[in-house]
Order: sequence, then C-alpha cells, then structure tokens
Amino acid sequence: MSEILGQFWQFKKAVILRLCNDSSYEDFMTKFVNRREEILKMRPESIDVQRYYNASKELKQVLDNIKPIYNV
Repeated sequence: MSEILGQFWQFKKAVILRLCNDSSYEDFMTKFVNRREEILKMRPESIDVQRYYNASKELKQVLDNIKPIYNV
C-alpha cells in the first residue's frame, strides 16, 4: 500500500475508506490508533511518536464526524 499512497499511507487510506463508506474503516482506524498508542507506551519520550499518535487520534475524531461521499 505504501508504494501506491506514499509516505503516511495509513492516514490516506483511512480517509479513502471513510469517504467511500467502506465497511472496514472502523476496524482499520481503531487498530491504527491502538497501534500508535502501543508504540507511544514503548517510546513515550519520542516527540515524533507523540505527534504521530496525536495526529491519528485527531484524524479519527474528524473522520468519525464526516459523512461518506460515496458508497462502495
């Protein structure tokens, strides 16, 4: 997937899944945020890890409040 969507592909994939009303969005986003949280627990001092985790939580919050545009 990263070769198609490039850097930060997980964020892009989450947006695509949500906007296309894909049934796998919720599972993907939950696992994504949970994994960022696990990494943060392992490396709490890392500013990059903190930012990545906060960005994933914020993206989930925004996407959860957006209505899908398409129906896949």
